Amino acid sequence: SGNSIHSEADGTLWFATWAGVLRYDGTTAQRFDTKAGVPHNSVFGLSGDGKGTVWAATPQGLAEFRGGRLVGTRHDLGGEPQCVLRDRKGVLWVGTSGGLDRIDQEITHLTMKDGLLANFVNALAEDREGNIWIGSEGGLNRLSRGRMDGLSAASGLAGNAVASLFEDREGNPWAGL
Repeated sequence: SGNSIHSEADGTLWFATWAGVLRYDGTTAQRFDTKAGVPHNSVFGLSGDGKGTVWAATPQGLAEFRGGRLVGTRHDLGGEPQCVLRDRKGVLWVGTSGGLDRIDQEITHLTMKDGLLANFVNALAEDREGNIWIGSEGGLNRLSRGRMDGLSAASGLAGNAVASLFEDREGNPWAGL
C-alpha cells in the first residue's frame, strides 16, 4: 500500500510505501530501503524539486535522492517526519510529530507557540499564491507572508485531524479529515 506518489518531469514515479521508497522510470522499478541507507522502511511522504531531487519522510529522518540515487539523510529535525514539501522558492518544509521544520540555510522549528493548532503535522501543501497549508491533529493552518492563521472544529472545520491537503484547478484548498 502506498502513502504518497511523486512524479518527476521526465515521467519517473516515486512511491512511498511501508517497505521503503520505490522508483519507477517506465521500464525498471528500484526499491530503496534501510539496506540501501534509507532511515526507516516506513515512508510517509515524498516531495521533489522537478529537477531530479526527491525527499522522503520516514519516522527516523529524511532521505534525499538525486539522479535516482540516495545521496543523504537528515536526522536533526524537531520530531519524527510525517510529510515533506519543497516549495517554489526552494524551501524544504517537514511536518513532524513535534511541529513544522523550515529548512533553508538553517532549520527553523515552528510549534504551537508559533501558532500551529497542534504539534503533530500530518500534511503540507503550497497553493498558487505561495501560502503554505499545514494539516495537523488540531486542524488546518495557513502560513501566509510570515503570518499563521488557523481553522479548527471550534471555528467550523468538520473535524480537527487533517490527514491530507489538495488544491484544485480553481485554486480552492481541500482538506481530507
